Amino acid sequence: MALAKKALVAGVGVAGVATVSLIVIAQIAQRELTPERLVERMEAEWGCRASIGSSESSFFGATGVVIRDLVIAPLDAGEPLTIGDTGISCKSAELHFRKGPLLSGRLEITGAKIDGVLVKTVLGKDGGHSLGKLFDKPGVATVLGRFREAVPVSSPSAPSERPPFNASDLPIPATLAKASLTDARAEVLLPWGGRFIADEIQLDAPEIDFDARDLEDHNRAIVEASLRLKLDVSPQEADSSDRPEVLNVGLATDGEIAPFDAATGELRPDAVYDFIFLKGSSFTARPLVRGVAKDLKDWKEAGELFETIAGQAELQQDTSLSLGFSNEGIRLAQPVALAMSTYTFSLGEGSRIRPSDREHHFEGAFTLSEATTKKTVKTIKAVLRDKTGGTIADIAKQLVIDPMVTDGRLTLAFESKGDFGRPKVSLEGPLGDVAGIIEQATEKVLGKEAKGLGGFLRGLLK
Repeated sequence: MALAKKALVAGVGVAGVATVSLIVIAQIAQRELTPERLVERMEAEWGCRASIGSSESSFFGATGVVIRDLVIAPLDAGEPLTIGDTGISCKSAELHFRKGPLLSGRLEITGAKIDGVLVKTVLGKDGGHSLGKLFDKPGVATVLGRFREAVPVSSPSAPSERPPFNASDLPIPATLAKASLTDARAEVLLPWGGRFIADEIQLDAPEIDFDARDLEDHNRAIVEASLRLKLDVSPQEADSSDRPEVLNVGLATDGEIAPFDAATGELRPDAVYDFIFLKGSSFTARPLVRGVAKDLKDWKEAGELFETIAGQAELQQDTSLSLGFSNEGIRLAQPVALAMSTYTFSLGEGSRIRPSDREHHFEGAFTLSEATTKKTVKTIKAVLRDKTGGTIADIAKQLVIDPMVTDGRLTLAFESKGDFGRPKVSLEGPLGDVAGIIEQATEKVLGKEAKGLGGFLRGLLK
């Protein structure tokens, strides 16, 4: 009986301590998690302007806080507080946290449900971004984790001095175990005047194990995500004052990711992720087509015809895509063939592009549809017949055009380098030097009498 009494007293004591602790936690949370106090802490610790419409907290049962109408903006933002080309806004953020650490004033987040996020930033030529100025107080431990101060966009460093993206740049606390993101959008103003948009972002991460201080053992997450990527050219590069889309694609992915190198904290150069390029995605190949047409200097009329494939084209079916991400940009880890209505656009493994300055290296091909192939071949033959006569035109078709046609579809292989807005495109195949090929081939067919014919044709075709 005495033992039972002692157990009862102990149980009552434990229950009393727990109750008192909950009451203390509730009082601390009610004081610390008000909109005013949260804004005060954000502005003091991050070096930014902030506003919160409302917050609601709960402590008995599921412990957490719901923050609504959050805005984070640079210190020089005006009133009322809004984000211009740099800042973060959020309709609602439901954060779940541990009770105990509140007793010492720490907010250790374990789960997050975030809706209606808008992130806007300006990317510098050095790779730095303007969001860095929202968190420009180095050495301060914030409730969201540590942000490394970005190199100012106004004072770009040399490419070799550009700070690589690091795990410590991510505002993810080590205690976060799961998260979801709905109806999110990010807008990035690029150094060359273009605008990159990630829209309709939906992400569910039921398992997160990430700690920038211990990437050896904590560098993974299970994710399921979908989004739409858009790229607008600058008004200066467009034909009018609007910002026409050159890219509007839907992507979906799921699986485990481990993006960072444990030793350096930088993006793993060998990290490759699989996506589904969704049917209905669209893009324009105008810069590449113009480069192809320019390289067809002996075929002006045909080059003009190829402009018909330079408009917006839609993907006809879902297509698997393997992409690698590193500080050098985005690379294609496996060959891909994108089936459009008037052509198939193929890119070889290793093709890459760096969004910050559009520097790229593509090895690819346009395979025209049967209808477009017929028009192209007809135009080329007409040009040859007009300038060289029927016999030479027939030889040209047999030696130059026919080898490029498979199953009724003509393929134009190319290599493209440099600024994607003004690419240096070189054709691979006989169209690049038709006259020289005809000269060599006709010598074998017609004998020495054909010698010099290539030079003659070269003069006629230009």
